[in-house]
Amino acid sequence: MALMTKAEAKKFLEMDDRMIDILDFLRDKGVFNEKTHRKILLSGYFRLVEYLEKEKIITEKQAQGAQKNGFDDLIGALQ
Repeated sequence: MALMTKAEAKKFLEMDDRMIDILDFLRDKGVFNEKTHRKILLSGYFRLVEYLEKEKIITEKQAQGAQKNGFDDLIGALQ
């Protein structure tokens, strides 16, 4: 499921610290609400990937790649 454009993905890939910006982006796109945003922010990257897989925004294979390889794979899955 494409949530971001290639230009948006490129911007995220160039960032050093992406977690808060990606969470804000996903909240603004309506992927989750403010409460879930805070919960994921406090619990970390693993929970973000887990949530996106549970909500079928990314596939199981994409989630495994994101867990193994980090934000670059996650951003690729969100394009």
